[in-house]
Amino acid sequence: MHRILIADNAPAGHGGSPMEADNTTDHHDGNQIRLLSFIYNHYMEDISVQDLSAHMGYSEVHTSRLFKQYFGQTFVSYLAHYRMRKAAHLLLYTDMTVKEIGSAVGYSNPNYFGKVFHRIYEMTPTEYREQKRNYSV
Repeated sequence: MHRILIADNAPAGHGGSPMEADNTTDHHDGNQIRLLSFIYNHYMEDISVQDLSAHMGYSEVHTSRLFKQYFGQTFVSYLAHYRMRKAAHLLLYTDMTVKEIGSAVGYSNPNYFGKVFHRIYEMTPTEYREQKRNYSV
């Protein structure tokens, strides 16, 4: 049996520890790696399940089914959570504006970035930055 360890790049909601995926064939392992590496290499771009499907060489339905089977959530949900973890890091460790951070993690519309961030963290990006920075001082 093969094991893939997906390091700390897992999105919020998967805890801080590595997420393990058990598979019995190299084909499954290869698919998981290809699915995740596409996100990790392109999350800052305007990507969709159509782009991922083209990368994988599968239909959108098959790609979506594989993604949900392997990671327990949809591509869109995983991508949003991954982007928000990246954004949270930038909020804490850079002086980039919220608009710059939204753009850096793949959102061309700063209002939509703020809406997604709020849905996941239950506060605005500015509130997150202020709260977390003040807490650590």
